[in-house]
Amino acid sequence: MKNYRLSISVFSGTVSHQRQGVNYQLFTNSVLCLIFVLLLITSSTVFAQKWVPTKQIDRELNSKLRLAQRLERQGQVEQAMKIYRYIVEKKPGNYSYYNRYVNLLFKSKDFAELNHVINRYLEYNPNNVNAIVDLGELYYARGDTFLAFKYWDESLERFNHSVSFYRTLFNGMIAHQLYDRAEKLFIQAREYHNKSYLFSLELASFYMIRGEYILSTREYLLSARGNPRNYKIASRQILRFPSEEKIFISVDSLICKEISELGSKPDLHRLRGDILFKFKRYNNAASEIFYIEALTGNKGNEILDFAKDLLHEGEYEKSEELYTEILQRSEFQKVAPRALLGLADAAEKSVINRQSISPLTYFFPGNLFFNTGFVQSVDVSEHHLQKSFSIYDSLIVTLPRSIYSAQALYRLAELRFKVTRDFDGALKLYRKAYEVSRDRKFRDNCKIRIGEVTLAKGDPVAASDIFTSAVRKREGTGIEKSLKVHALLTEFLTGEIDSIIANKNEILALLGIKNPLFNDVFEFMNFIDENYTNVDKMGKEAFEDFIKGELLVRQNKLSEAGEVYKFLLLNYPDVPVASAARFRLAQIQLQFGKREEAERTIEPILDIGEMLADEVSFMMAEVAHYRDNNINEASRWYELILERYPYSLYTDLARKRLREFQKNANLERES
Repeated sequence: MKNYRLSISVFSGTVSHQRQGVNYQLFTNSVLCLIFVLLLITSSTVFAQKWVPTKQIDRELNSKLRLAQRLERQGQVEQAMKIYRYIVEKKPGNYSYYNRYVNLLFKSKDFAELNHVINRYLEYNPNNVNAIVDLGELYYARGDTFLAFKYWDESLERFNHSVSFYRTLFNGMIAHQLYDRAEKLFIQAREYHNKSYLFSLELASFYMIRGEYILSTREYLLSARGNPRNYKIASRQILRFPSEEKIFISVDSLICKEISELGSKPDLHRLRGDILFKFKRYNNAASEIFYIEALTGNKGNEILDFAKDLLHEGEYEKSEELYTEILQRSEFQKVAPRALLGLADAAEKSVINRQSISPLTYFFPGNLFFNTGFVQSVDVSEHHLQKSFSIYDSLIVTLPRSIYSAQALYRLAELRFKVTRDFDGALKLYRKAYEVSRDRKFRDNCKIRIGEVTLAKGDPVAASDIFTSAVRKREGTGIEKSLKVHALLTEFLTGEIDSIIANKNEILALLGIKNPLFNDVFEFMNFIDENYTNVDKMGKEAFEDFIKGELLVRQNKLSEAGEVYKFLLLNYPDVPVASAARFRLAQIQLQFGKREEAERTIEPILDIGEMLADEVSFMMAEVAHYRDNNINEASRWYELILERYPYSLYTDLARKRLREFQKNANLERES
């Protein structure tokens, strides 16, 4: 104790002797050791808790978020909520975590947890509008209606009636089906901000969903007054209204009133033109478009687009009339060549689209490898068709070596190729169009057509040279894939099947699944696998005969092709490709009006119930329905599809057609 006191005195600065110095040194060392031990204990406690970087925590939480979302999509809501609860507890101020958890809590009506989560989030983000609206929604959901509206009103005052708060609150009210309150809220916002068009787009959509189309139109027109860019939105949305006469009359009346109040604005007349077109008031719609042209300098683009729209709607005669009127008006002389092309196109389509249904289109419909695109059963001497020929001829003569003459040459070649089957004439015209044009895409299309016409002339080897040569020149361009698929077609028609099989994966990989030709090639490859790859020697020999028939079909030599298919069926009745040959032969027989022969031809397919049975039945039904107008015969085949092939892709359509027949029959009896 004595030494201790001495050491203290030394430490405090008093006089010391040698013994006291020794004690001082000992004390100092002891204190330092004690401090070191304390630091060691403290540091060991701190470092015992593993330090984790913030980025690593974020990655972990985001990973858990993705897991929770996946569980939620799979319907495992309870497991998802546990994970959401965990990540929200870890980061209560993160809106993305908060929002997903709160949405589920509202669905599960866990009000206690909602109250905890929302209020805790607001501690971190006291001015978050979405969370404030959520708290009001919580009050409303648990039955505290007065408190909810009081809280929302106070919040509106707190945020100085901000537009963003109104919008968020409106959406919250809609979520709880408070439609009248939501509507009044926006009206209140307009009065407060003194802006009549405020929230007009939102209200227009709101009224449209509720089926209040007149109010919706008013709001769309209001929105366009505030921002002329919204005329396009208004047109797009109003065109989605039901096609009811009462709606049209009211909507058109509102638009006319708007025109009278605001004056002649092109956007308003364009909107009215769109509505008139939707309700098939084509003459009035055309008047609106002519008026727009007058207001904007008679450039001719709008009225030409309108004529093309008529064409797309199948209004061929009206389209012809409009193109003729454009040509007669002096103010549109600059677009006369385009109008002439349009007139010829309208005349051409008015004939071609009246053609009887072609049975030849039902074998792998739309597939490049099995469909020729020839127009069947059209009278070449028909007035409209001759009109197209003369217009194209005149353009070629009067505007040589222009974009118009190139298009006229191409269209004229199309008629020669697809309608009149004048292959030599078509070939000359395609080559001339290729020479005249400088547009690469246009020239590529001409090159493909030149190859196709060469095929149609019965020379697949020469066609192959055309396509393969073009592939080398256009490698890496957009047309390369189409050229390679056409080259594949020529390999098929020259019987080079082993080469096709060897390059199968390469061509599919080149195309990629999103390419429009991918399905054609995939379907074609499956056809080869089923009818050639996996068959015996006799099956392969029969397949070679089938190819001969296909080449003849490609030339439109249908009688000769029919004889080849008959030969195949006579000599190889049991090979896999026999079903395809029967299908093709039946198509040719139907094309020549030999229905009974076609029925006898397809009997084996129907009896066995092979893969093509429902396709064949559907062909028989539609040809009877649309070409022959034989409803009884069509009904028989539609009913057969329902009875024998209940899981066919054609079942729903067959059932729909039968209902239509019954409905029409009832109407006839009533009248």
